[in-house]
Amino acid sequence: MKWKSIVVCFLAVLYSAVLCGQSNLFNSPRGSSDYYIYKLSPEVLKKIHLGEKKFDEAMLSDFFLKYKAGGPQPTLPPGNYVQVRASGADLIYQELISDNLYVKIVPAEIFAICLYDSLGTIIKDAQVKVKGRRMSFDKKLHYYKAANANSDDIVSIEHKGVYHYLSVERSWPYKDRVPLLKGIKNSWLRTKFKIKRFFHKQETEQTESFMVFNKPMYKPNEQVKFKAYLEEEKWKPYRDSITVRLTGGYGYAKDTVLARLAPYRPGMYNFAFDLKGLGLILDKDYGISLESTKAKVVLHQQSFRYEDYELKSLSFNMTSEKTKYAKGDSVRLKLKALNENEMPIYDGKVDVRVVTSPLYTLDIESNKVNFIPDTLWQTSISLADVAEKEIVLPDSIFPADIGLTFRAIGTYLSSDNERIERSLDLSILNSEKEIRIAVKDGHAEIKYFEKGVAMPATARLLVLGEHREVLKTENLSLPNLVSIPWQAEEIVVKSNGLSKSVYLEDQEQAQLNYRFYRTADSVILHVNNPAMIPFWYRVHRAGRTIASGYHTTLNSKFLARGKDGYSMEITYLFGGKSKVIQEELPYVEKNLNLAVNTATTVYPGQKADVELSVTDKNGKPLKDVDITAYGFTSKFRSATTPNITMGGLMRRARVAQNLNFSLDDDEKVHQGALQNWAKWSKDMQLDTMAFYRFLYPKDYYQESLPLDAVKSQISPYVVVNGAVQGIHLVWIDGVLTYAKQDQQNNNTIFEVSPGQHDFRFRTKDRDIRVNGFYLEKGKKVIVSFNASQDTIGFNYPDKAFSKGQILVYRLPKEERGKLYTNELTELKRQLITVTNNFGAWQLPNNNALIEMPAYIQTAGDLYYLNPIRKTVYDNRLRTQVPVPLMVGPFPRTEMYNGVSKIGTLMVDTAKIGRFEIEGGYQYSIYKNYQKQKSWDGNPLRIDLYDFTPNLDFQERVWTLEDIKANVERTFQETMQNSTGLAQFATVKKGKTDAIFKLNLTLGNDAAQKGIRPALIFIEPTNVEERMYFRLFYGGHRTFG
Repeated sequence: MKWKSIVVCFLAVLYSAVLCGQSNLFNSPRGSSDYYIYKLSPEVLKKIHLGEKKFDEAMLSDFFLKYKAGGPQPTLPPGNYVQVRASGADLIYQELISDNLYVKIVPAEIFAICLYDSLGTIIKDAQVKVKGRRMSFDKKLHYYKAANANSDDIVSIEHKGVYHYLSVERSWPYKDRVPLLKGIKNSWLRTKFKIKRFFHKQETEQTESFMVFNKPMYKPNEQVKFKAYLEEEKWKPYRDSITVRLTGGYGYAKDTVLARLAPYRPGMYNFAFDLKGLGLILDKDYGISLESTKAKVVLHQQSFRYEDYELKSLSFNMTSEKTKYAKGDSVRLKLKALNENEMPIYDGKVDVRVVTSPLYTLDIESNKVNFIPDTLWQTSISLADVAEKEIVLPDSIFPADIGLTFRAIGTYLSSDNERIERSLDLSILNSEKEIRIAVKDGHAEIKYFEKGVAMPATARLLVLGEHREVLKTENLSLPNLVSIPWQAEEIVVKSNGLSKSVYLEDQEQAQLNYRFYRTADSVILHVNNPAMIPFWYRVHRAGRTIASGYHTTLNSKFLARGKDGYSMEITYLFGGKSKVIQEELPYVEKNLNLAVNTATTVYPGQKADVELSVTDKNGKPLKDVDITAYGFTSKFRSATTPNITMGGLMRRARVAQNLNFSLDDDEKVHQGALQNWAKWSKDMQLDTMAFYRFLYPKDYYQESLPLDAVKSQISPYVVVNGAVQGIHLVWIDGVLTYAKQDQQNNNTIFEVSPGQHDFRFRTKDRDIRVNGFYLEKGKKVIVSFNASQDTIGFNYPDKAFSKGQILVYRLPKEERGKLYTNELTELKRQLITVTNNFGAWQLPNNNALIEMPAYIQTAGDLYYLNPIRKTVYDNRLRTQVPVPLMVGPFPRTEMYNGVSKIGTLMVDTAKIGRFEIEGGYQYSIYKNYQKQKSWDGNPLRIDLYDFTPNLDFQERVWTLEDIKANVERTFQETMQNSTGLAQFATVKKGKTDAIFKLNLTLGNDAAQKGIRPALIFIEPTNVEERMYFRLFYGGHRTFG
């Protein structure tokens, strides 16, 4: 018998090892520990992307490999794959494409895409289709093209056996698919509008009239001068007399005819009038209307400002060479005051203040307290003897071991008490070291600094592609200028413990330089491209393209014939984005050259000659030219000049109207129910995880916890093929015990006596009965019952217990999603509503109300009525008011004085009163008064809906300690989220006493959790002043 003992011991050890390797329900993983990768066939892939199928388990036939979740994804050979992982009762499918191909839209007047690899080599041998039609490869322009594409069209790409599918999104011009008849109607409406516009040209055509004043603003008693050019039609001068009318505005009406003018030459008028005696109101805008004397219509109008103004003649500038400074770097500010002629002023002073920025950010070490004054530094600087003053902010004003943003405010005060304020938002880093990267002309200029001083250093450069693959690595000596591959998306530089990244797609500056200009007989396009970035170009003359191509260098000359205009377009890819440059060279027949020669400096009282010359585009003088010349001081900051269009022939070239497309990511993600449990339980070892044994029990699965009680507790769940069902009604031993209708309790956990019990569960589409389920004494049992089969029997090892059974009745389709009539009747007998008149606490200086906890006690059971505050908006009171609370059912009740079904309402620790529980009534219970009335209407919800129960397995039967803890938690959260004083009365200091201001920024504690105080106590350190303490709520951040 000795060998039998050895075998038994061995089996026991083996069984224990298996059990130890398995998890329990409370710490069990809820997903597979590995990712599983399968190959996909081209046929399946096509159906998925065309919307004919979704990912499912039938597609997972060609297993390739698996790897640990959370680990790096292994490098895959070129091909199409799907990655699968279990998450809960679902499988997560992630499509994977492994190849060396990138796709980019090329902005053009057609649908064009460029294919290239990680080295920037154009891929020419791919099979590309859009809407099932093949896109041809343009050998000259190196892209695949189609005449057009629309939103939701599918682009398919096959290259060396690897497939890509991308969805087209078209944003301009948007082309929606419309029915044929609607399209014909829209075309007719557009044609009708064009015909109407053709025969009403004179109504819509604008003239080129203008009017100018000799200055934009006038003081009392000054003279107003103006000059105007009026047209009757476009390019046809007005030749008749006009009426000059002065008008006011709303609230200061004025309507005075000043004069009647005749043109001094066709279309040209000038006039001057005095403001004295016109009765104008200061600080108002007045208009001058030029009206036809015949037709009595306004030909043109312009306004001027009437104000006793005082012009500011000074300007003040405060600048800094950069906005970010390393720790120890000298923060330098340059101060300069100038007059209206941009000349330095040797006068005045500047008050400089350095304060923390209103929107400051901090870089603080964790678990450390730092005090930062709101005013870091202030000083006064005289500008009496210098044209420009440079000041250096002391290093000592910035707190140690902190990076922060701050604001420098400079206030200039002249000897005439003219005051100008300027500010700069700057930041100082929490490091003496800094790497700076500047991207320009396709190169990265990399420098290393310590305390703001450039220093030599060694660095490691990484150039990353669009999928974060490494395109280039290099060891550098800094400073250095590095050429950037155009197909790169990010560059990373590491040096002396620092790492600096630059995302190239964020670089808005053009990486190509060009010149596009015209000579007497030629048009020249020269592209300066030091980084040799490939680009597309097009040159247009009039309405057609005369040159195009794909190059890295370009210096082309085109013969400029006739009177045509020219335009050009350069397109290139950089940082994963397409960039477009466009420019025009229109032909202008009557282009004039106006030259103004005047003295650069004129002293007060001095007269200076101004020479004006007007020539044509060939430099020949013109005669019979009308010149409008006027001038005023530059102190008028808001002055504007008229925009006058040059007449005569002007021809422009056609500017490319590129279609605007984008391509959606071609790697699809799908989440679907796990269907084949027998396969995945073994392949993914899900059956070793307690959570999955809970989801897929053979008959039932249970997990037990010990209780300090003689009774038992059960938290039941119903599962169907891994999906946890929402339970609406629960009967225990034939007694209705739970209804989701109630508002006080959504916990499906029940206290019962030990032994075997019968359960009934009602879901949306099933009626499940569990007979003879055994509960052990002093245990809390979490159990899931398999409701995927009609009948399931189970046995207990102890033959003293009867056989258990699970019976499942699947409701007919017409009966699903609603309660039976007898179920509604039973709910009306078992449920009551209670008026929420329990009262609430209100914190000092706080509008938030915290309801007093209310609960009903009967037969040892406790029904917590208001764990969460429930209100509804009352239109009459215009505020939120509590709603009556539904509670029940009451499977156990107590007797009092011979009366059955007695419950006791408790509010906080006070007993409000006993009452007889009768279903279908609303109870209003006060200390010495009770009111009971039948329900108005039917407050019960008849429909049954799908929902997923909470699966944290932390449900508990409510106890008085739990209620107390819930109230304390509510108080704490309310105070954490509130601001302001948390005390009713405070002792105030006199007005002459010093005040303080404190901005508080909280980080993380030692456990790296966010600090969320409930209350903040501020107390003076001086013992005599501690009466001036302040207590604030935990959400308060600005004190003073």
